[in-house]
Parts: sequence; C-alpha cells; structure tokens
Amino acid sequence: MGGMSGGGGKGQSAPAAPNFDQLAREQAQYSQQAVNAQTQANRANQTNAFGASSQWTQDPATGQWTQKSSLGGGLGQGAAGLENQIGNQGPLSTGDQARQQAIQANFGAAQGMLAPIQAQQTAGLNAQLAAQGLDPGSQAGQNAIGNMQRNQAFQNEQAMQGAINQGNQAQALTFGENVQAQQNPYQELGMLSGLTGQAQTPYASQAQVPQLLSAAQQQYQAQLQNQSNQQAGKNSMLSGIGGIAGGVGGLALGGPLGGMVGSQIGSML
Repeated sequence: MGGMSGGGGKGQSAPAAPNFDQLAREQAQYSQQAVNAQTQANRANQTNAFGASSQWTQDPATGQWTQKSSLGGGLGQGAAGLENQIGNQGPLSTGDQARQQAIQANFGAAQGMLAPIQAQQTAGLNAQLAAQGLDPGSQAGQNAIGNMQRNQAFQNEQAMQGAINQGNQAQALTFGENVQAQQNPYQELGMLSGLTGQAQTPYASQAQVPQLLSAAQQQYQAQLQNQSNQQAGKNSMLSGIGGIAGGVGGLALGGPLGGMVGSQIGSML
C-alpha cells in the first residue's frame, strides 16, 4: 500500500480538446451571416412627398448593392425632358455673328450721319476755292483738300471704332446669354435632383455573433481544471491510505477497515 502514495493510481484521462479549427470556421460563417443580415436591415426602400423613390437592388452574382433614386409623376417627366434637352445641346455659340451685325449696324448708322455732312464739307470747300480764285490742283488747293479729307478719314475711323466697341459689347452679352441658356437645364435638373433626398434611415441594431471559440475555450479549461482537481483529490486520498497501511507496520488489513480501504482503492483504479 505504501507505494500508492506517489503514483496516484490510474486516474482519469484528460478531456478531449475541442476542434478549434472547425469552430473558427463556423464562427466566421455566423459572422458573415450577421453582416449580411445587418446590411439587409439597413437597405430600406424609401419614398418622399415629392414622389421620389430610393430603391436598393443586389446583384445575385456579386452581392454588390446599388441604390437608385428617381422622381415619379410630372416631376419625373420634367427631369426626363431636361435630360433630353441637355443631350440635344449643340456647340456653344461665341456671339461672333452678333458682333458682326452690331458693327455693321452701328457703322452704317454713323455713316448715314457723316456722309451728308462730309458731302457738304466737300462742296463748301470747292466753292470756297473757286471764290478765292484758287485752282483745286494748285498747291494751296491740294493742301486745303488734303486737310479736309484727313479730317473726314479721322471721323470715319472714330465711327468704326465706336461700331467695334458696340459689336464687342453685343458679343459679350450674347455669349453670356448663350452660356446661361445652356446652363439652365443643368440648374433646373439639379433643383429636381434635390427633391430626391431621402430622410436619414436609422441603422438597425448590431447583430450579435455567437462566440463559439470563446465558449469552447472556457468549457475546455473548466474540464481540465475539474479533472486536475479530481486527480489531486485521489492522489491525496491514496497518500492517506498508504500512510495508514504503513502505520500498522505493513500488516494485512482485515475486517471493516480492510474492506473500506479495498473499496476506496477499487473505486480509484
């Protein structure tokens, strides 16, 4: 009996370790399912007072989500019309034609006023030269005629410069109007697009994932600790029994005491 105090008997085998790899795979699947459920809960279709709708669709092949907002009724028809108008827009006119027309019109008007005056100036100079007995071909006559012509040319140049200024202003005004006209459909479409704004949807509560790995680890540790405690108790009891046997000088135990010792040893083997 004395030799049992150190060995501790056959004892119990250690608990089998959980299959942590399998549990990790299962927990990953649960986690993905929770993410999918969370995403699905946060993809609510919406409509607002303007007939706008926001619809979610999912590609069955890739799982990719797409959100599309659109206007309904008359607003939707108006948006479609503006899109067609934008698509049919041609090149932006620079206003060159308006410039040329303005130059011609303004210079023509100036010439309409200058031509009679210049004709009167020419007739008056010729009459003056004749009254003075000066030949128009003489040096004095040529000087007088040259001075008049240079003055008239300056008047014509001034009229042309004024017409050009008017043409530039007409071009700038026309170009600005063309730009605004081309931008109007975009601005109106932007205003309509603002009506599609959806109210903020509160996100669903976070889905809970079962903690398989943590639970299995805690259970396994508890089983190991329980097995260790049981083995320690058996070792302590065997040591006590061995002490009793040694105390009686190695004599064989009989009667009730021998039966009790034998029963305890048997239960631990």
